[in-house]
Amino acid sequence: APFFAGLAAIAAAIFVYRHREHARLTSEGYWDLMLPMAVGTVAGGVLLYIILYGGGPGQTLPKLMRTLRVSGGSFYGNLLGALATVAFVCRRRGLSFRRVGDLVGAAAPLGLAVMRLGCFQHGCCYGRKTALPWAVVFSDPRSAVRRGLFNVPIHPTQLYEAALTALLFAWGALWVLPRAKDGRLPGGSALLASGAGYAVVRFGIDFIRGG
Repeated sequence: APFFAGLAAIAAAIFVYRHREHARLTSEGYWDLMLPMAVGTVAGGVLLYIILYGGGPGQTLPKLMRTLRVSGGSFYGNLLGALATVAFVCRRRGLSFRRVGDLVGAAAPLGLAVMRLGCFQHGCCYGRKTALPWAVVFSDPRSAVRRGLFNVPIHPTQLYEAALTALLFAWGALWVLPRAKDGRLPGGSALLASGAGYAVVRFGIDFIRGG
């Protein structure tokens, strides 16, 4: 899973770099943005996970203090942490938040599509029982699937989300972002499209998630 997390970050960072001219970012300005955003992204994901998952802060904080590790993260926490950092950097550097947000929003589904492959490898974000022919079975006790679903056919929800977010990335990168660049759509459209699109994807998949 850490390998795929790193790969997801690299893929998203490369995309932002290739389109940095939309936000009027120089190569130096790119690094001034990306380094703080990397910290904000991780911090946001961890913070929202501690607040909303694993029984809430009352259970996750003692576990964190005991093990010195967090057993999960939150995509929306990652996104909010990234955007908070972007807003701070844009304000200090005199950059357009909408233009930079377009790049972050368009890149986010790409990173998430790669990350969900890591979730599939790890067994987290697993699905419910199903008799569909493409069901998957987890039998390795090291996986994150809860014990009651070991050796039971379940939905490969991680792969569903990887495929759908890859399509969301293609839509944002190939249709929405070019129109935001040339003025046919207002600045920030790619960010809004990404956030709204993922909300729809996640809402649908949550009905068949097992956790």
